[in-house]
Amino acid sequence: MRTCIAFVLLLTASGGCIESNEAPRPPAIALPDVDQSQDLVVEILREARDDQDDDVSYRYRWTRDGTREAQLKDARVPASFTARGEVWEVAVTATDGQATADPVVANATIVNALPTVEAQVSPEAPETDQALTASGTPTDVDDDPVTLSYAWRVNGKETGLTTPTLEATRTAHGERWEVFITPHDGIDAGLPGTASVVIGNQPPSLETVTLDPALPGTEDPIEALAITRDGDGDTVTVSWAWAVDGAVVQKGSGPVLDPIHTQRGSLVQAFGTPHDGQLEGEALASELLEVVNTAPSVTRILLSASTVTQDDLLSVVEIDVADPDGDEVSVAYAWRADDIPVGSGDSLVVEGLWAGALIILEATAHDGLTEAAPFPSDGVTVENTAPRVSGATIQPSTAYAHDTLWIALEIDDPDEDPLSVVYTWSVDGDEVQTGPDSTLVD
Repeated sequence: MRTCIAFVLLLTASGGCIESNEAPRPPAIALPDVDQSQDLVVEILREARDDQDDDVSYRYRWTRDGTREAQLKDARVPASFTARGEVWEVAVTATDGQATADPVVANATIVNALPTVEAQVSPEAPETDQALTASGTPTDVDDDPVTLSYAWRVNGKETGLTTPTLEATRTAHGERWEVFITPHDGIDAGLPGTASVVIGNQPPSLETVTLDPALPGTEDPIEALAITRDGDGDTVTVSWAWAVDGAVVQKGSGPVLDPIHTQRGSLVQAFGTPHDGQLEGEALASELLEVVNTAPSVTRILLSASTVTQDDLLSVVEIDVADPDGDEVSVAYAWRADDIPVGSGDSLVVEGLWAGALIILEATAHDGLTEAAPFPSDGVTVENTAPRVSGATIQPSTAYAHDTLWIALEIDDPDEDPLSVVYTWSVDGDEVQTGPDSTLVD
């Protein structure tokens, strides 16, 4: 506002206008509470205004706990000047260089600094057989002792677990575990620090690899047997490689080695590699296994007859033998009648055996190293042998009419059966008597 004033100067009178300056309108301010790690800074919420559009500046008057801090003259108090619990006041006065507005006042308290924590989980790339351990590195501007509390989440869900160590039995492949570590300085709790890990897949392993049979021959397939382990509980498959005498002969196949790759004396070893569908474990080798001699065998015996009597000679007509190693084979023969040894060699005299006896030939092959199990022929039955009349004479050698005639008979039976004789008498070609009677009476 402008005011006109009249002035009278001695002899000369003159009329004119003189301007009257007014103080600027005060600003609106705020002074937020801070902790001792932060500067105190006056916030100008609304700038001072000067109706004459004069330039306006501010003067700051600071007090700490009621004591003037004359060295502080601007809008900022460095954090190094403050301490927890202090009450600071600032009076801000706006001036246009001539007039000064009424001061505006704001207060702030240096509050407790919240503790912070940097969270970690180890190991950083855990597997299912490893425990998780959470740790935190706390920081407190006020140098207060800081305690830490823990809370675990799995795949975003609360678990209720509050210990820094998490046992491996609680985790599973593919889970995301996150720990929240909250610091507390005895006054206030700070914001939690977080760290997370994803449980990785544990590679499978083989505990043992064994081969079966323990003494394979050249015609025997050899099978590899493995005991697998997977900490994640995954299904484990095993791929196989086979080495014979140090050279790989079969790879990427099943657990059985084809015997076409082996011969007597070959040294065989299997290498198994486990796989759980995602990771491949370390290969494990079996012990070396030697292929041993394969025993020869008799595969067929053909005898000269299927039934015999005591008058016969029973012999081997054909015999088939085999030896996988190509060795020369000899054959030993043993004849049995009703399981009683009765002879050797490739033929048997049946005389002396009893009717009804069952004859079997056992042939045993030998290749010079190994003897095979006896191979039996088909059974041959000893049939009854007919009795034989070796001599017969009519006595007396000279006879007369009305003499009694009788037969002097020489007879035997190889089977030693009891014998009966039927006599037939003929006179001049005509049969006159038949029966058991060895005499002819006129």
